[in-house]
Amino acid sequence: MMAEVDTAWGTYQNACGQLAEADAAFERGISVARTLKHRPALVMGLTFRGILHFWQSDYATAEPVQVEACHLAAEARDGFFLPIALSYLGLTLANRGRISEAMGSMQEALDMARRNNNAVALSRIPNGMGWVSREIGDLRTAIAFNEGCVEVSRRTKAAEGEANALLNLVYDYLLAGEPGKCEHALECILPLQERERWNRWRFYGIRHNAAQAEYWLARRKLDRAEEYARTLLANAEQKGVPKYIAVARRLLGEIAAVNGDATMAEEELTRSLEPFATHPMPLIEWRNHVALGRLLAARKRPGAAGEAFKRAETLVRELAGNISDRAQRKVFLEMDAVREVVAGAAG
Repeated sequence: MMAEVDTAWGTYQNACGQLAEADAAFERGISVARTLKHRPALVMGLTFRGILHFWQSDYATAEPVQVEACHLAAEARDGFFLPIALSYLGLTLANRGRISEAMGSMQEALDMARRNNNAVALSRIPNGMGWVSREIGDLRTAIAFNEGCVEVSRRTKAAEGEANALLNLVYDYLLAGEPGKCEHALECILPLQERERWNRWRFYGIRHNAAQAEYWLARRKLDRAEEYARTLLANAEQKGVPKYIAVARRLLGEIAAVNGDATMAEEELTRSLEPFATHPMPLIEWRNHVALGRLLAARKRPGAAGEAFKRAETLVRELAGNISDRAQRKVFLEMDAVREVVAGAAG
């Protein structure tokens, strides 16, 4: 039927990076499915349209779509789409700063995927939980989730899931002070790029370039870092992904700062804040304010630096307030970067 055809076509276009075409196909498919009360097509369409909005950093639009997909999949006892919808809902909530809600949604998805032996979900959900764990300072848990996801993905030959977990591990190992493991993870990603073309624009065009830029910046190989950061920026702008436009600008600002070009660094770091005006994402935004605050402090502009740190502190307090587990909240507030924020805001 047409609803299923449009939804399948939208899923294919989304995977190929043709996002406008994908959204139009999902709109048609979902509309027909609603009219015909065809629940399987509606669940599929809503799930993948929610993923599309998520990938476009349009989290406010994604959330209600994902919530509806979860409700309908639960009512239908759909053991395949429900954990996928729940996991992406969790990722959306995390980007919106609702940490405990996010982890709860992904844990529910993981438990269900394990009961149903849903290999697709099992190769992906721990990646998201690992990412959130790292963002709130629980590095040991992050590494465990992502290393476990690599193992599962290799057993099930899920190249996309393996690449995503390896990309997460690049950041984990950098924070753990293990550059050798970072380089090995990056090397393992390259063969996967040739083996898996599904969602290639997202995982290789966007996330891979971001991880490479972070790695080479940490190694102080600035030419290579800038090459990857500029490729990331071009790809993120072409696909319309505000989150990674902000990440790319931050990276370019940090690269310029290390390179001694303070004027360019300030320009890029200031521009890195622009996407947040229309696409709020506190879990990402606070780090960009920190980067700007560090630069302004180094330029002997304490007033402007203090304002940047105060904005970061507001976001940090908001995030901490959305971590219901006291132990997790304590870990987050004791992160070095968070302590830096509090000190910088205090002047």
